[in-house]
Amino acid sequence: MKPSFVYFALFLFIASIFSISCSNGNKKNLDTISESDLNLPTDSTSVVPDNSNLTQNETLKNKKFIRTAESKFRVKDVKQTTQKIHDLTNKYGGYVSNMNLRSESIKSKKVQINADSLAKVERFTVRNQLTIRVPNQQLDSLLRDIFRMVDYWDNCELKTDDASLLLLANSLKAKRLEGFADRNKAHIDKKKGNITVAAEVEKEVLTHENQADNYKVDQQSIEDRVNFSVVNLEIYQTESIQTTVMPDMKSIESYRPNIFLQVGDSLKDGWLVFENILVFLVKLWPLWGVVGAAYYFIRRKLIKVS
Repeated sequence: MKPSFVYFALFLFIASIFSISCSNGNKKNLDTISESDLNLPTDSTSVVPDNSNLTQNETLKNKKFIRTAESKFRVKDVKQTTQKIHDLTNKYGGYVSNMNLRSESIKSKKVQINADSLAKVERFTVRNQLTIRVPNQQLDSLLRDIFRMVDYWDNCELKTDDASLLLLANSLKAKRLEGFADRNKAHIDKKKGNITVAAEVEKEVLTHENQADNYKVDQQSIEDRVNFSVVNLEIYQTESIQTTVMPDMKSIESYRPNIFLQVGDSLKDGWLVFENILVFLVKLWPLWGVVGAAYYFIRRKLIKVS
């Protein structure tokens, strides 16, 4: 055997051993990778920002914020999650202002299982839309507790709007209109002699008073949204399958009696028809009496003639 061939075979053998050991080492490293190595989020509450500085920061303390949240996500069981959301809302001093729980059919099929029964196989999913009002300072805590029940995210949106300037503008407008109305009321007293002018001024005063009331109502609405945040949630669960056995209303063959029962029913029905005819004929007895008497006299007269 040539030395060069021996060296070449030895080189291939060493290279094969090295390759196998490297592949096993890589496999071992992959098997030991954990979720922390992949840097995957392990807590769904991380999506809720910490807005505690809105009340603790001196520069933000006097501001009025309207905070809203909107989210759609999948849960394991809509019914149980809805009950938990109600309990959490009560815990944080809020209330559920609207709820729409429903089952949505995806596909259904009817299968004949015997002569008079069907099995309805239906695929459906359960959804619930909720609108929650919760005190502003409790919004973050409520969302963190709710989001622990998330199985799959669709979307999540949190908004914080500064309403301080809007509240100030409405307040100033209402005060200006009230002052204008007071001045016009004094002007009305001076113009009592002129009914037409006084009526026009009163009409203008009433218009401005209504505008001032509208600003006050709008301000109350904004303050309500500042004090109580709005949370819109849409939750759903994975598709479910339900099988329901029901009668086959179109199939009547299995309910038909056998021929002997049909013949017996026919004889019974025929006898009832005969009884009805006989009763009807008896009811005509005066007619039969007249016909019999006429037949008797006619026959007697014919005998005499012959």
